[in-house]
Amino acid sequence: MREPGSVRRIHRTIGRAYLLAGVLPSAVATIPVAMWSGRVVTQVGLTTAAVLWLVTGGLAYRAARRRDSAAPEQWESSRPR
Repeated sequence: MREPGSVRRIHRTIGRAYLLAGVLPSAVATIPVAMWSGRVVTQVGLTTAAVLWLVTGGLAYRAARRRDSAAPEQWESSRPR
C-alpha cells in the first residue's frame, strides 16, 4: 500500500506538469492563433477560452500554494449539472 505522502507527491508532480506543459503553453499559443483567424466570433471565442484557461490555472496554482484542498471541491459543487 502506498503512503499518503507519496500520493501527494505524485499529485503535485502531475499538477505542475499539467500547468507548465499543458495549460500555459496552450493558452499562450492560442492567443496569436485567435488573432490570425479571420472571423470575429472565432477570435473572441478562442481568446476567451485562453484567458479563462489561464485564470482557472492560476486559481488552481494559488489554491495549491495555500494548501487549500477545499477550493477544488467548491468549484466542483458550483458546476451546473
